[in-house]
Amino acid sequence: MKSIKKLRVKIIVFDIFANNKPLSMTLIKSISGIRGTIGGNPGDNLTPVDIVKFAMAYASLVKSNKVNKHPKVVIGRDARLSGPMIQSIFQNTLLCSGIDVIDLGL
Repeated sequence: MKSIKKLRVKIIVFDIFANNKPLSMTLIKSISGIRGTIGGNPGDNLTPVDIVKFAMAYASLVKSNKVNKHPKVVIGRDARLSGPMIQSIFQNTLLCSGIDVIDLGL
C-alpha cells in the first residue's frame, strides 16, 4: 500500500508539470520528501537555498550515526530539466559536509 501512495504522489507531481507549464505549488515537506516548483522565494517554492538547507539537514543526520567515520550516500535523479541543478547542489553540499557521494545519474 505504501508504494501505491508514493506512485500516486509522483503521478500528481508529473501532472502539475504537464506541457512544461508548471502550476504554482507551495513547497511541500513530508516523510516521502520535498516537492515544489523551482524558483521563487525560499520557503515558498523549491529554491537553491532550500536545497542546501535540506541537504545540510540530511548530512547532519547521516553524520550523527557514529558507526562510520567516512559516511557514503547514493544519489540519483529523474529526467526533469531541473534534475541536474538540484543534483549538483545537493551532491556538492553533501561533499562539503564531509560525506562521500556515489552518483547513479538517471
